[in-house]
Amino acid sequence: MRYTLIFSATALLFCKTSAVYITNHVDLPGESMLLQVEEKNTRRFRSYPEKEKVHPPFDTIYAESIKEIFTLADNTYAMVHFDESVSVYLPESDPVKIDETPGASVHDMYYDRKGQQLYLTFKSTNGNGIRQCKLAQIECSFITESDGLRTNHVDAVALDNDGNLWARYDSSEESGISMRKPGEKFLHFDQSNTELAENSVYYMKFEKPGQGLPGENLWFVSRSGLTRLKREGESQTWKLYGKKSSFTTTMARLAGIEDWFNKNAIPGIKQIEFIDNGLLLNNGKQLYLLKEESVQQFRPGQLDGLVEARIGYIEICNRGILTPVYTKTAGKFELSALLILDIETRQWQNIDFLHILKAPVEKVKILKQRPIYLHLRQRYSGSVMATISGNSLKKLEF
Repeated sequence: MRYTLIFSATALLFCKTSAVYITNHVDLPGESMLLQVEEKNTRRFRSYPEKEKVHPPFDTIYAESIKEIFTLADNTYAMVHFDESVSVYLPESDPVKIDETPGASVHDMYYDRKGQQLYLTFKSTNGNGIRQCKLAQIECSFITESDGLRTNHVDAVALDNDGNLWARYDSSEESGISMRKPGEKFLHFDQSNTELAENSVYYMKFEKPGQGLPGENLWFVSRSGLTRLKREGESQTWKLYGKKSSFTTTMARLAGIEDWFNKNAIPGIKQIEFIDNGLLLNNGKQLYLLKEESVQQFRPGQLDGLVEARIGYIEICNRGILTPVYTKTAGKFELSALLILDIETRQWQNIDFLHILKAPVEKVKILKQRPIYLHLRQRYSGSVMATISGNSLKKLEF
């Protein structure tokens, strides 16, 4: 028994150190991609399908120092280093280096392509507000409570189509959201002056022209519901799907009768994707198609009768809606089904994936849309890259 345990531990250690993991990727024109891979605690860049050729600007970058890569726009990239500094690579320009913020790690970023400005938010104990960097001038400054923010604990920012800056706070702050027009002071929104479901907003997403529902729409998600801000010219209308959070709605949720009590609500939304004339919503239990006058529900049969199961991050591809289903086993979630939803026919297609794997899959992500390249991250056994062929996956060597 003792020797068996020693052998098992040694084998597990070997698997973890020799496995190759895809840690970051960049979608390049055509069929090309740039991959950052980690093997035996060493990171390097590798191209696909060329493998040996590394595209600029990555051929001049030390891969070991890169923690995360953000594609900001075409040929425009931001790279977060392990020391929490940020390098921004613009077309036909020298890279811009943004020094680390002491005592903070980069949480999220938003790129204003028109104004060539990068906004950073952070995770830290004391809060750091928003860091605004004008890349052309290589100038950075902080937007904090002294500039009108309700709190320095800001999770994310975004600009709407008019260039107004929106700030979403850490949900534990219960501070609503704030907006600042160029050259003006911040305005604050919460349950008292809008139709926000709660004062804690943990997700926001704005439509671009031609996306989603008619008009210009800004969407704000709270735990108990979804709020739409529709703007047409100078007029704006707030709409809540469901009821505002209150003692009664909280008790209904605890009693397990929230769906009956708050019938129009779509609670617990984790993801919003815009499609033609609608929104696709994912709350981990089922998908919703929200149109101007209707809501349709799509629930995979693979979730029926399962308590510890959830829908992972969905992605839209030319085959439909790629929907991974995860089931909890031995305390950890692993991929149990890979489905594609055809919204028009309401049909689910099951994609066979087990034949290309060595270990349970913890995460699925589309690396490229055309052709479809998938990344399946296995537990202890590295990454697998595959493409969809018919009703099954075909493994790709990277």
